[in-house]
Amino acid sequence: MRRCEMHKTEPKIVAPGYTNEEIYEWMAKKLAAINQLREVLSYRQETIDSLKKLDQEITVLSQDVTLDIVQTN
Repeated sequence: MRRCEMHKTEPKIVAPGYTNEEIYEWMAKKLAAINQLREVLSYRQETIDSLKKLDQEITVLSQDVTLDIVQTN
């Protein structure tokens, strides 16, 4: 453990009227939501990266299919 971490105090949760069990349930839901958000953000980034690759392929293929037609009279 690093020296500076040893002196930190733990955060306090002020929740008047809640039982410990209710606070634990609330915390568990928050942690689950955090984990789901991380997963979705990761999936979003993967999707963005995939779309960038597709855009690059489309650009290359669009150039490959271009026809230059010159008509002379």
